[in-house]
Amino acid sequence: MHGLIADFIHYLNVERGLAKATQTSYQQDLITFSAWLADPKKRTFPEEFGTIQ
Repeated sequence: MHGLIADFIHYLNVERGLAKATQTSYQQDLITFSAWLADPKKRTFPEEFGTIQ
């Protein structure tokens, strides 16, 4: 996953010309989010999809 994040940050730098602080912020957010996705103990909503309106 981190390779994909690095590729995206490279894109933000080269193609979009975003500031280094913006790139760093995006990178940290994506690393945190990917760690959350990979956590097998993450909590989900107990409701079934059909019961949510």
